[in-house]
Amino acid sequence: MAVVAAHTGAPVFTGGALAIDVFFVLSGFLITTLLVEEYDRSQEISLRQFYLRRSLRIFPALIAVLVFVTAAFAIFRPFKAGETLAGVPASLFHVSSWLRAFDVTQLGWLGHTWSLSVEEHYYIVWPLLVLVMCKYAWRDPLRSVRSVRESCCPVLGKEDNRSDGTACEAPAFAGADHQEVA
Repeated sequence: MAVVAAHTGAPVFTGGALAIDVFFVLSGFLITTLLVEEYDRSQEISLRQFYLRRSLRIFPALIAVLVFVTAAFAIFRPFKAGETLAGVPASLFHVSSWLRAFDVTQLGWLGHTWSLSVEEHYYIVWPLLVLVMCKYAWRDPLRSVRSVRESCCPVLGKEDNRSDGTACEAPAFAGADHQEVA
């Protein structure tokens, strides 16, 4: 809501950019946790299933927005549709952020898809890195991934509950190695 409020331009509504940063951090934390838990369970990460789930979560809403925006421009603003219609393929192929970054186009009504584009770039690369880290990088492959995940606990206000301080108190933040301390 902070992002929407910031777009009103009212000086009392600031912090839209911070809200996007918080979303990226929480989303990355969630995805990392899901990937690590999948590896804990099966000693593998199905990239095919990961990308399929991601597509099924993102594309229906994205396509609905693109159809609505295209129809709205065709009906109400056909003479000013160029920049927005350029955003349709840019949004579908997740290159909106690049077009905006290099000032090719601001994408009109689809300018907000830059953040989805950035998020998708992350989701293309990060699962591959987590898989490589888990399979090949260390003698104890999950230790390093868990340490990154668990280092977020103090930031999120969670207390450590193991004497070595490696697991978070809340089960949502604990991996398969979570143990209760008596």
